[in-house]
Amino acid sequence: MLLFLTNMVSIVAAGGLTFFLLGFRPEPDQPSRTVILRRGIQSVAVLLLLVTIPLGVLTSQSLRELRLHQTIESALHAELAQMPGAELVRWEIAEEDDDDTLDP
Repeated sequence: MLLFLTNMVSIVAAGGLTFFLLGFRPEPDQPSRTVILRRGIQSVAVLLLLVTIPLGVLTSQSLRELRLHQTIESALHAELAQMPGAELVRWEIAEEDDDDTLDP
């Protein structure tokens, strides 16, 4: 859904900017149409901001996870280099529950 909204808002913004730059804008003697244009620009700007926030958060989380994986892999390779004949076949990160209960 986020991808759909991002694409839709971006296409509307790019289309509106293209028409504006090509000269499709209200005449100065039409204040009601100028108000409509201003509202449209403000609406698109707000929608772009609303889509940018979750995209920024998701990108930040992905980069943080990538850095963690790279750090772990680098540490594993450094440790394995000190063990002759050892080979790392596979590794994964297991996420734990955040609750404070102990399993018997």
